[in-house]
Amino acid sequence: MAVKTLLAIAGCVSFGVVYTKQRMTASFHPNARLILQFHILFVISAMLGIIFGEGFDLLRMTVLRWIYKDAACPVPGMSPYYSNGILLKVFGYSGSTYTATAWALERVYASIFVNSYELKKNLLGWVLCTIASVVTVGLIIVRFCLGEYDKMLPITMINGNSYYMSMASQYVCAGLEVFNVFVFFVIWLINNRRIQNTGRIMTSLTYKYQLRENIVATSLIFPLALLHCFAYFPTALLMPILSLQAESFVDKFKIIAYTDCMPIYFLALPALLWWRNGAHVNAVKQLVQSNFLGEAFANERRKGKVDTARHFEVLDEMLRGK
Repeated sequence: MAVKTLLAIAGCVSFGVVYTKQRMTASFHPNARLILQFHILFVISAMLGIIFGEGFDLLRMTVLRWIYKDAACPVPGMSPYYSNGILLKVFGYSGSTYTATAWALERVYASIFVNSYELKKNLLGWVLCTIASVVTVGLIIVRFCLGEYDKMLPITMINGNSYYMSMASQYVCAGLEVFNVFVFFVIWLINNRRIQNTGRIMTSLTYKYQLRENIVATSLIFPLALLHCFAYFPTALLMPILSLQAESFVDKFKIIAYTDCMPIYFLALPALLWWRNGAHVNAVKQLVQSNFLGEAFANERRKGKVDTARHFEVLDEMLRGK
């Protein structure tokens, strides 16, 4: 409980830092960039669900328990309406999986229509994100309606018949996780074969640009899908299998708590974005240094240390109107 809360808080801070520094996705197609933004929003929703769910439970079990230690019930019961607020975490978990699937479908479309996808707007991204959001919100509404609200609860939890629906939907998410990783792996293989094909020299600039964008985007999204599968697949598969076999409420709650590995992703995602952004920045710096570009290498170009020295000087004179 404490570990998940700390990971959620650290994840929120990490996303704030990465957001101020991360510029690598500027080269992505608008559809891929839009889906990434929706994916991050769902992950942030999951983190907030843990902070206000498990975080509040941690507060009740420690601080409030110490304050009311002389009371007949040192840990007061919780409103069932607030307890079902844990659905915010479920909303984030499910939505992040659905948006990862939207990514996979968007990349499949980009790989098939590589000759024309560059000219496409972000309609496909909005359609996929809307479908993912509608499905996620719809399932949350149904689960909330199936909950029971006639008695106080000891801890944040999904109660009533909504629990069984939640466990059933976990199996769907587990299947989607495997599907996403498989699709991204196939796309990665196809795009790498295409870029190694010498025949692409005769292709159009649109084809070359989109192929390069596919490779750059997949280099981020494929590892991200692997991380998401690694973090959420055990939760989506083991949680319903083990918890449905538990005989008591305490055992069921322990199984749900111990099989929830998704908070690992809260730090893994911003760390991956930071790493990929750093790799991109270093590649640009290496390109600048190896080709003596920019004002910092003006003297080297004037001294003729590169074959293109005079070219840059002429270009500079043209831009200055000399």
